[in-house]
Amino acid sequence: KANQMAHFLRSLGVVRNSKVALLLNRTLDLPIVQLGILLAGGAYVPIDPSYPSDRIQYMINDCGAEVLVTQGIHVDNINSSYTPNIKHCVLLDDDSIPLPDTYRRYTVNDINSQSMDNIVPCNTPDDLIYMIYTSGTTGKPKGVKVTHTGIENVVKEQGRLFNVNSND
Repeated sequence: KANQMAHFLRSLGVVRNSKVALLLNRTLDLPIVQLGILLAGGAYVPIDPSYPSDRIQYMINDCGAEVLVTQGIHVDNINSSYTPNIKHCVLLDDDSIPLPDTYRRYTVNDINSQSMDNIVPCNTPDDLIYMIYTSGTTGKPKGVKVTHTGIENVVKEQGRLFNVNSND
């Protein structure tokens, strides 16, 4: 499933450091989509659906994502006039939900028609893996970019601190 998502996202133009906004409930779809984004070379931007719609729209617009992956239940929280950078909207459930005219709609059927073959990796250690928003002391959330190298350093240090090795 993650490979299918990766091939699909590449077909939408997701490449190294492309940001993909995730407005999803915590379901089994979430890790599949996250891995698909990473396999495609992109970086995911998790956005909590429980946030107020103005905060959601601010984060989607601020991160510069052109692709939004969401569920029909959250469509009311997005407005194309406040998120002009979004070109592609992927709905993981109900394909009958109306979307703003400026969004190109994709559904699970579009993803499931993709190859399950492993995708050719394209990332370098300095590429983004995700962008997460802090609460921001000014009242506006601040985006923090995290690279593959940053995550690798955390994993190595935690392995050293907790004596984790390949047998664990």
